[in-house]
Amino acid sequence: MSKQIIIDVFNGKKTDRVPVSFWYHFCKTSEFPQGLGNERLFRQTVEKHIEFARKLKLDLVKIMPDGYFTLPSLRGKDASDVNVLKNLQPSDPQDPWFEEQLELIRQIKSGTGEEEAAYFYTIFSPLSLIAYSQFQFGKPALQDEFLAGLFEREPEAITHALETVTKDVRTFAERVLKEAGADGIFFAVRNYKKIDKSTYRKFIAPGEKEVLEAAAAIHDLTILHVCGGFGLTNDFSYYEDYPVKAVNWAVGVEKLSLGKGKELFKGKAVIGGFNNTSQSILIHGSKEEIREETRRLIREAGRDRLIIGADCSLPTFEVIDEKLFWVREAADELSKEELPPLIRAN
Repeated sequence: MSKQIIIDVFNGKKTDRVPVSFWYHFCKTSEFPQGLGNERLFRQTVEKHIEFARKLKLDLVKIMPDGYFTLPSLRGKDASDVNVLKNLQPSDPQDPWFEEQLELIRQIKSGTGEEEAAYFYTIFSPLSLIAYSQFQFGKPALQDEFLAGLFEREPEAITHALETVTKDVRTFAERVLKEAGADGIFFAVRNYKKIDKSTYRKFIAPGEKEVLEAAAAIHDLTILHVCGGFGLTNDFSYYEDYPVKAVNWAVGVEKLSLGKGKELFKGKAVIGGFNNTSQSILIHGSKEEIREETRRLIREAGRDRLIIGADCSLPTFEVIDEKLFWVREAADELSKEELPPLIRAN
């Protein structure tokens, strides 16, 4: 485990090996909004993160907000109701929702060795948090088509709601870095069906950038996750001016290799490479197949500004830890070899 190697990778410095990091949700999907005041789920989240980080000797520990998918400002409120959006008020900054997560980060850091790894806390974009607020009622997230309709029919209501939620998210991101001691945030964004680029840039991007700029002013190790798990590919040009040090995306879904991603996200580190679906080689592949895929990813992308991982969260408990060790072993071995001239195939 080494925090310094992550800092060096993010800053484009030469390292003696290519780091590897994977992550899981350690709870059921149905438990995503059930964390507040839930001691059992809190302890499970802390213990599972510590166990996994120690076992894999992770340099980069991505901490999941398992149980905390509903902002206090949206608690008990139906975000599909335009009147709710129009009248939304910022959360109480001392709400237990904030305090419990800050303590979650502190305990995971303490349990895995404080300064031995770099710790990133997962934070969703303001619009995603509005969509996910429906989880608290046992309903699916608000659909993209519905959200797109709000920008067309009720721009004042959705704009007010976004500005309100952005204040919450910005404050939380700052506290995660200042008070809980995280080294950076893992900020999840994505494109939305029926929401065009001009609408995104006018209504959605300003809040996302506000959060990222506030975080970068404290620690500039932010990771941007461009989610490819919603049945659509993303236009990455939406995020070309976002102030981040690293980018993670769904290589398989987007058909954008790590090497091509480096060319697109100039000067930024790239994270990922392995498919995270139920068809993943991490589930079905042999030891040699997994090791060879690791070698292929590193040769294709080059060793600089690279962290090998997955497109997103791994299918919970379907991937045995031994297979993730095989990835790390292959990455360590290849780091000691001279790489041939780089040949990148998208």
